[in-house]
Amino acid sequence: MTEVADDLFFVRGMSSNWVIIGGSDTATLIDTGYPGDAELLDASVEAAGFKTCDVSSILVTHAHADHIGSAERYRREFGTRILALDTEVGHLKREFLEQVSPKTALPHLIKPRFARWMHMAVRKGHGLDDVTVAQAAAVPAEQPLPFPGAPIAIPTPGHTRGHAAYWFAEARILVSGDALITGHETSKRTGPQMLHTVFHHDEPGALRSLARFAGLDARLVLPGHGDVWSGDLTVAVNRMSEGVAA
Repeated sequence: MTEVADDLFFVRGMSSNWVIIGGSDTATLIDTGYPGDAELLDASVEAAGFKTCDVSSILVTHAHADHIGSAERYRREFGTRILALDTEVGHLKREFLEQVSPKTALPHLIKPRFARWMHMAVRKGHGLDDVTVAQAAAVPAEQPLPFPGAPIAIPTPGHTRGHAAYWFAEARILVSGDALITGHETSKRTGPQMLHTVFHHDEPGALRSLARFAGLDARLVLPGHGDVWSGDLTVAVNRMSEGVAA
């Protein structure tokens, strides 16, 4: 866990990441990792100086199992609010599902990296545990939200129809979710890249959404997968727009 700004913590999970936003007496999460990350998630909240019952809200980038693994548990046990863009709320409730399945991943399992990812994902609960969120609410896009640091939800559809990134303008930090990552089990690359095409609901849309990041004067990028990254985000986005890393 790294404190990337005052009371803003980036947690690198075993595969997917989450962010803790500290407040005076409550905390907010951005994503929660896999179901199998539950113990690590709780420990990170406590390491940030809070109890798990202090988590009042969870902002969701998107409703894939590796990003909402503990969301319903927190809602049920602590009354935590689960929040996402309105176009992703139905995904949280599993009114529809836009997530890679073992069937769609099967043709790629001849690749060692994909085979290792599948083994890890099954072990951590991807696609096997029920992560349905029974109750969720929508947050407005493109305006500061009432949380410390005033994050702004930036619609970045493509990976899922309601994917959002969160921009902390004053701290100049972008929480990019899976719209932009810096590493993944299925990729041999490190640094800014997109997930393999099999993981996107709408790959052309995901490519178009990269343009939302161009021009952001980001000091740091906190991705859904991979390490914290710093660099010229506009240059990185332009290079990524030329092709998807496989």
